[in-house]
Amino acid sequence: MNKKNILLIALGVLAIGLSVAVYLWNKPHRNVQNEKSSAQMSVESLKAEIAGNPAAIDTYLDRVLELKGVVTEAADDHIVLEEFAYIELLESGNQGLEPGQTVAVKARVVSFDDLFGQLRLDQGAVLK
Repeated sequence: MNKKNILLIALGVLAIGLSVAVYLWNKPHRNVQNEKSSAQMSVESLKAEIAGNPAAIDTYLDRVLELKGVVTEAADDHIVLEEFAYIELLESGNQGLEPGQTVAVKARVVSFDDLFGQLRLDQGAVLK
């Protein structure tokens, strides 16, 4: 192979790599609020399911859930349902939520925090 062929192959590989990078960079972000929920359940039933088998959380990871429960903590950027589900809100402002109020929330499951015993969710929004 001569130098000209090697240069053409290298430029071809570079062009393909650059086009893949541009495509991935401009790919639209996931919109959890427009997705259909994988499951609708109460925080109590989810807590009971995970308490018996912590590996059960793997079936819910990176899926959208609609959870219904009692607010135990409400801040501008997050809410906590029944001291178990920690939900980061998509929009700041607690939207008039107060402890003791029952709400339904749609969010994506991120992880289960063994240290705090809490289910972590993000991109959450309170359903009306």
